[in-house]
Amino acid sequence: MLIQTLLANDTTSVKIFFAANEFRISESEQEILDGILPADSSIILRNISIYGYCDSSEKDDKKHSLSLQRANEVKKYLIGKGIAASLISTVEGKGRKILPANEGSGEEIRQVWVIIEYQAVIVEEPIIIKSTRKKKEDDR
Repeated sequence: MLIQTLLANDTTSVKIFFAANEFRISESEQEILDGILPADSSIILRNISIYGYCDSSEKDDKKHSLSLQRANEVKKYLIGKGIAASLISTVEGKGRKILPANEGSGEEIRQVWVIIEYQAVIVEEPIIIKSTRKKKEDDR
């Protein structure tokens, strides 16, 4: 029997960046996604939201579909790493930049924002003590 002690709910987020007009996840960005995945059973994932964005250099008529493609690529990657699809509640292509034009480079704006809600737990195994005493006839 395992005992689980719930510790706390928490949220973390990571931004995954893309080349202009591209939706494929680079190896370096895959490593970032790998780094946010739980390594063991001490973390229970509760919910994952994925939002894709574009920058002003990308064509206006393609922004929504490109930002959605980016978000879906991240979703496919996470599912491929063993995350249950049912945990991914939101996948949106925002089709717009999130920073004013004078802030940040295009690469900083061409991104997918992954927000993960999780709950940390401690998994404990009970201690079982076995007697070393031999049973007597009366104990049987």
